[in-house]
Amino acid sequence: AGQSARQSLAFYAVYEGLRDITSASPVDAAAFHRAMPFAEGDDLIYPLLVKNLLATMASVSAVLLVFTDVATTACTAVCLVVIDVSILAFSSYLGCTLSVVYFTCLIMSVGLSVDYCLHIAHGFEEATGSSAARVRSALEGFGPSVLKGALTTFLGIFLLRFTNSSAFRLFF
Repeated sequence: AGQSARQSLAFYAVYEGLRDITSASPVDAAAFHRAMPFAEGDDLIYPLLVKNLLATMASVSAVLLVFTDVATTACTAVCLVVIDVSILAFSSYLGCTLSVVYFTCLIMSVGLSVDYCLHIAHGFEEATGSSAARVRSALEGFGPSVLKGALTTFLGIFLLRFTNSSAFRLFF
């Protein structure tokens, strides 16, 4: 905790080197440092992030296919992918490093995002008329509800921003 990204990368390089040395040794050897469990977690986090984001997206899409048509499911899935890519890009820009807390927050963001995307998609699906009329109807009918939901979520967690918990500060 409290390490810069450069220090973390340097320690990870040492961790990988020690792991390679001990695995190549004819003797059953192990190297240990109190920070190694964290380095090992960092080693696993990237593949787990991709695997879990894909599993989450597949699960959400499968459930959406049961309740909506293919076009609505595809549009909602694309929106969710764009939201997650945007979160990853903006977090990288801010210098956030991938950790277990960040990983959990990113997976949770899919759940929060699907609610808002699906309301608008459902409004579009239920509307009649031209595409422009359907968009207008969806935004007029569901837009205020989605905005109220987003604002109440924001207000509900706003005070958590000022806590000392890294999980709350990172996510909110």
